[in-house]
Amino acid sequence: MNSLVFTYYCTSMSKERNTTIDFMRGLAIFLMILIHVTAHFLQDKTVYLLWDYTHFAVPLFIFCSAYLSFTGKEHKLTFPSVISRVGRLLRPYYIFLLIYFSYIFLIKQDQLPMQVILDKVFLLNAKSADLEWLVVLFLSFILLFPLIQHAAKKPLFLFVLGIMSGGSAIYLLFADIPIPFRHMMWLPWIFYIVMVYSLVQEKKSKWFIPVVILFSAIVFIVSRSSLMSSGESLTLTHNKYPPNIFYLSYGVFWTFFLYWIHPKLHIPKYIDTLFSFFSRYSYPIFFIHFLIIYIFLDFVPFRKLQWWGFLIIVLILTISGQLILNKINAIKRSFPLFRQHNS
Repeated sequence: MNSLVFTYYCTSMSKERNTTIDFMRGLAIFLMILIHVTAHFLQDKTVYLLWDYTHFAVPLFIFCSAYLSFTGKEHKLTFPSVISRVGRLLRPYYIFLLIYFSYIFLIKQDQLPMQVILDKVFLLNAKSADLEWLVVLFLSFILLFPLIQHAAKKPLFLFVLGIMSGGSAIYLLFADIPIPFRHMMWLPWIFYIVMVYSLVQEKKSKWFIPVVILFSAIVFIVSRSSLMSSGESLTLTHNKYPPNIFYLSYGVFWTFFLYWIHPKLHIPKYIDTLFSFFSRYSYPIFFIHFLIIYIFLDFVPFRKLQWWGFLIIVLILTISGQLILNKINAIKRSFPLFRQHNS
């Protein structure tokens, strides 16, 4: 299956797609686009609040990936399987880099420092919050998802793992760890992944999700009060790299709430169709919308469009770009050699 269309973390394990997960993952990609568009209009206080409080997009995206992994077959950590999963994550990223570097050198006729190129190609800049941090995080999930499934066979081990990772998230609320965030961000994220695993195990329980929603709301309020009393920033992105308990509790609240409420909603057909499209092609869309924003920032007076006008144009161009990519993939699959390569 073409790696530009599906990745290991973005594919359902069954032929019948989970509509709730499709909606949540589609919403996550939409919110990511919204966040990256509104980031250039933060002088408007209303836009700033919209930008800040939609920062549950990454937890939402991770929730869907973990959920699909834990509801599928158990994944064994063999060398060929790890190499295959790493390739499925990195190939789209390197194609994005090839296009991005070509754009910089050929269209903009600028030059990037060699260190910047090496950092992006080899994911070296451990302190950078550029888009590749999410690629690094998902690379760590190749090991973390099976680790948690294995740990769950011994409940005490899973409990200790959850306590350790939750403790690290609480510690990060009050102090910084003197380690580049990309090297240790996996640790507090384990707490979140364990919560998702617990949801999968307790899906039939009527009390589990409401209790988690209530508990996460309380933790968010308490951690917010702690940040306020210590004079720390309440901006979610300032608590994201790596995530502390303030950021994670906010993510847990919204993801579990959306998972609980979605089956009870009547989503308009056009929204459901749009989010299903975003969900199916979430990984390539993640890179496509970045390229479009980069080009607009360089050549188009985007501020005249207002944030909502800029958002509409980026959405239209992103969808168009994905449709073109789908057409190219369909043409490639029509050739016997390509079909044999993918079989």
